Amino acid sequence: MSSKRFVMCLGAAAVIALGAGACKKKGDKAGEGGGSATSGGSAASGGSAGTGAATPTAGVKVTQLVAGVADACAMVEGGEVRCWGMSDHGELGTGRVEGQAATATPIAGAKGKQLVFGGDSGSSGDVGCTVTDGKAWCWGGVNMMPDPAPDTKGGEATALAGVTQLALSSGMGFFLTNDGTVKGWGGNTFNAMGLGASTDVPRDKVETIPVSGVVAVDAGQNHGCVLHEDSTVSCWGYLGSDKLDPTKVEGVTDAATLVTGWSDNCVITKAKKVQCWRDVKGAKEVDGLDDVVALDGLGHWCAVKGDGTVWCWGSNNLGQLGQGTTGSSTSKPGQVVELTDATAVAVGGQFSCALEKDGTVWCWGSNRYGQLGDGTLVDRSKPVQVKGVNDKTAPAPADGLAEVQEPTTVQSWDGLPEGCVHDAQLDLEFKDFEGKFDVKSSYASDTGDQGVTYKVELANINRDPGQYVPLRGKQLMLSVRFGKVDLEGDKKPMPVDVGVYSMDHEQERLVYPAFADRAFDNYMMSDISLEGMKAGEAEITHLDADWICGELRLQTKSSKALGKFAARIVHK
Repeated sequence: MSSKRFVMCLGAAAVIALGAGACKKKGDKAGEGGGSATSGGSAASGGSAGTGAATPTAGVKVTQLVAGVADACAMVEGGEVRCWGMSDHGELGTGRVEGQAATATPIAGAKGKQLVFGGDSGSSGDVGCTVTDGKAWCWGGVNMMPDPAPDTKGGEATALAGVTQLALSSGMGFFLTNDGTVKGWGGNTFNAMGLGASTDVPRDKVETIPVSGVVAVDAGQNHGCVLHEDSTVSCWGYLGSDKLDPTKVEGVTDAATLVTGWSDNCVITKAKKVQCWRDVKGAKEVDGLDDVVALDGLGHWCAVKGDGTVWCWGSNNLGQLGQGTTGSSTSKPGQVVELTDATAVAVGGQFSCALEKDGTVWCWGSNRYGQLGDGTLVDRSKPVQVKGVNDKTAPAPADGLAEVQEPTTVQSWDGLPEGCVHDAQLDLEFKDFEGKFDVKSSYASDTGDQGVTYKVELANINRDPGQYVPLRGKQLMLSVRFGKVDLEGDKKPMPVDVGVYSMDHEQERLVYPAFADRAFDNYMMSDISLEGMKAGEAEITHLDADWICGELRLQTKSSKALGKFAARIVHK
């Protein structure tokens, strides 16, 4: 996943390390501030949820803006860093604390001249760094950093001594030193270090990348790129189907700003056009973009034009293109609504943010972890203002739980067979949840062939079985799979029927329970119950073409799910 990066600002005589294309422009917005975006729409439609008046000009202004996969950060006047989004891996400077900040919160100890952010929202998490006078101070998912790695709450990354520019990606990174050398760390999968595809590189060992004449470096997914003094670009690692050593990108001869994404890579040319490529032999100009002054991208891309408008293209499944709609991908740049005074953009995983001339920040797209900073966990297809980032003293962050996204679909229980219970309230224990679990929706699917395997999903939110909406906040889902095996015959699966299903794999009827929450897709209830007790079990008491009903008696050492259930079978 991608770095949040340093760029050469257009019109500058030297490389200015601001991060995420944040080349500052002179001039402030008149009036009380708040940018040109106005609130409108509704949470249900993915529009803005009225944010009211914007931050007064008396507040502090944002000077740099960056984004990771599930978080975003800003540097304000004076050098303080404030972030919002996921905190599971220390991304908010508080150590590994599961949850999120849905408004901006200061990172204690983070202060500097340059701000960088990147990584991933999986096992590593996003990591942030400030760079000052050849030193990097980092926090967050620092297990992706070279040893000795700083603490998740923050500390100096001594392995990056002499750093002048830094680029972070998923489990890897690159940095430019004060003597012009490019160094990197991380695994060498797909020749990500550019040292040869067969070279074994320990993840935590810093290596010198064989490139020279470099003025900027950036990191993508399993690859890296550099901008040379002669305005050409070289890349290495996995680009398309190749596993390259450092190779010049054909057709790029007048690059001024370099930005890498997950797979695609782009430059702003000296003529303020945008060229992009995945294959080093195939750089192409993006149609419809001119006078571009800032650029950023991951799975989608956004550019700022000289007139302050923002234009985005790529994936739009969660409204990350900011055009007031959600839908499929597009290769044609479209204008972000309600923004006309931007100076910089920062693109994260399925969300985007923009910095306005008045120093305010506006975000749109996925808000699963509060990464839009508007105080909610509701996705937005139009820009909303980040709260707390412009306050002289940032208030305690909101967790966003007061307004959490979920489908408006209410499950119908028409036709429920006699004896089946649908107003389920399970006795549940799972991680930080213990007590009564209200089941708002309960659907099942035949995941095998002709009834061989059934999966029942019980959730404490309304769900539309035809629409995937990731869990967020305190939302939970219990998934229970039922299967039957002919143990005395050929061991082949048999059709599921009524009866008792056990977690004991020596039984004919088997049940596999698992929990899902906001941060992870699957937690198996695999640890068997207390010694001397039988494995947890579940009973199917009714099964027809449309309904599956029964009772859960699942209890392990650390989890339990007890109570009756009924689930409507969804037919493909």
